[in-house]
Amino acid sequence: MRRLSRVLMALTAITLLALAMCSCGTSSPSLPAQLIGDWNCQETASDGVTDTSFYHLTITEDGYFSIFDQAAGNPGIMGDIKSVEVAEENNRYIAGSLTIDFNTEDFDPPFCWNMEEKDTLEFKVSSEGHVQLSHNDIILDFDPDIVPDMDLE
Repeated sequence: MRRLSRVLMALTAITLLALAMCSCGTSSPSLPAQLIGDWNCQETASDGVTDTSFYHLTITEDGYFSIFDQAAGNPGIMGDIKSVEVAEENNRYIAGSLTIDFNTEDFDPPFCWNMEEKDTLEFKVSSEGHVQLSHNDIILDFDPDIVPDMDLE
C-alpha cells in the first residue's frame, strides 16, 4: 500500500511538472500574421509636427515589439505584447489594439505619444502591408521594410 501511494505521488508530481512546462510556452498572444515583420516610419506623425522618419518598427511572432531610432541606433520603446484584440477584419485591412509591457530601462517613446510603461496601442494593417499605430489619437504610419532580393551568383 505504501509503495502504491509513493508511485501515485511520483506520477502526480511528474504530471504537474509536465503541465507547468507546457504552459510556459503559451504566454505570448496569437498575433495576426499581418502584424509580424519590419516597417519604416513615414516622415511625420499625424499631428503634422513630430518628425518620425527615423523610426523602425519590429514585431516578431513571439510577441516582441520594438520601435527604435534606426538613424542613431538609440532605443525607443521595446517590450512584450501581452494581448491582442482584433476589432475589425475584412479584405482591405485588419484593425484592433495591442497591450504591451515595455522595458523600463530603454523607454523613450515617440515624443507625440504620452505613454505609460504598460500601455495600449491601436493598430490598422492594410492589405498592402502598411501599418498604422496610434496612441492618444496621434498616428504613426509605417511602410513595409522591403529588403531587395540579392542574387549572389
